[in-house]
Amino acid sequence: MRLRRWMIGRGWVNKTKIEYLTHSWNPIAMRCTSMSAGCANCWHLAMANRLAGNQEFPPEVRDAYAGECPPVLIKYRLGEPLRCRQPAVVGVQFMGDLFHRKVPDSYVRSVLGIIIDCSQHKFLILTKRPDEALNFLRLNPQLGGRFPDNAWIGVSVENQATADERIPLLLQIPAAVRFVSCEPLLQKIDLTLLEQSSGDQIDALYGWRKAGTMERVYGLDWVICGGESGPGARPMHPDWVRGLRDQCQAAGVAFFYKQAIINGKKVSCPELDGQQWREMPNV
Repeated sequence: MRLRRWMIGRGWVNKTKIEYLTHSWNPIAMRCTSMSAGCANCWHLAMANRLAGNQEFPPEVRDAYAGECPPVLIKYRLGEPLRCRQPAVVGVQFMGDLFHRKVPDSYVRSVLGIIIDCSQHKFLILTKRPDEALNFLRLNPQLGGRFPDNAWIGVSVENQATADERIPLLLQIPAAVRFVSCEPLLQKIDLTLLEQSSGDQIDALYGWRKAGTMERVYGLDWVICGGESGPGARPMHPDWVRGLRDQCQAAGVAFFYKQAIINGKKVSCPELDGQQWREMPNV
């Protein structure tokens, strides 16, 4: 009965205030774990704490948000995109990470199955674990080695170290659109000189050729940039934003300036040098 009451009135996925999306879709109840400095003030963990205490949710869902049990696939939420015919831009599992090691492959396959069946929507999958995304493709050959064309794959980075670590792995993932979310931006980032552990340098915006082959690895399609907000927000220098914008403009890569703290207040899509930057990839 409690589950039934919880489901009543829960229609299509939630509308969202995230500036480059129309909706968010979180079919998995889970609690993510910290990966790097960008996670220090994670809004997901604060929200998960609230959801873990919501007595309207079934016990297993509350325990999943509290991190006291494995993630739970909420079957009712799983089918929500099927009930919307109007095209939407949907953030997938932004309440966590679809490629967290605790999320079973069967859950990911179920999510991708819905994405395949909803070709009218664009689905944005953002992860801090591109190595796990690659492993998922290798372990699930029935997908043909790539994600559905209406699934855009991105990584979140906050400084040069995380950019060097995650973006080269992202560029190995076959996807129609590959993007980077530099949020919260905590340091100047140069996307044209990413340093791999092998010592090779990669230009993430223009792409490169694999050593010893003629196979071209194409670069990024889209860069999102934003500052941190909320209690304890760390500052973002406007020159860091300018640097990313200028790199993208030079390479013909779409750039989206999402948010900043100005005079102590969060401003969505602020101006930079007298202009808003809300570019989307040309697919």
